[in-house]
Amino acid sequence: MKTVYMRVRNIGRSNNKSAIAASAYRSGTKMYDATKEKMYNYSNKKEVVYDTIMLPTNAPQKYNDKQTLWQDVQDNETTSDARYCKDIMIAIPRNLTQEQRVELVNQFLFDNFLSKGYICQFNIHDKGDGNPHAHILVSARPLDENGQWQKIKPKR
Repeated sequence: MKTVYMRVRNIGRSNNKSAIAASAYRSGTKMYDATKEKMYNYSNKKEVVYDTIMLPTNAPQKYNDKQTLWQDVQDNETTSDARYCKDIMIAIPRNLTQEQRVELVNQFLFDNFLSKGYICQFNIHDKGDGNPHAHILVSARPLDENGQWQKIKPKR
């Protein structure tokens, strides 16, 4: 796969970001951040053409709900410089069908994150202007074999 553009950033407390706000924006939904006591409403976004949570096999099923997942992530990270998740944006070749786009990103996420215990939120945005792209949020910590957040973040 020839990638024209890929960006990776951190979302965390130290840069005053919210994993819940990021999730709401990327999925085009309305979500409440209990940590910041703020509602984020992006339900008017029309370019969200694909929305899913990808769980490793050992993940609790409650994490299929974005609100539960990202609130739990934020509640679990307690330090002043906490990192909640990685924010990845990837340009997707426009000559692919929607099914091929989903399969391509699914394989990338499985190979690099899910197989290592991380949870991913995956959205595709496409305004029809020739710029389809994937937004991916990856939990900062993987889950252990019991479905609990690992105590220590793995080294990069």
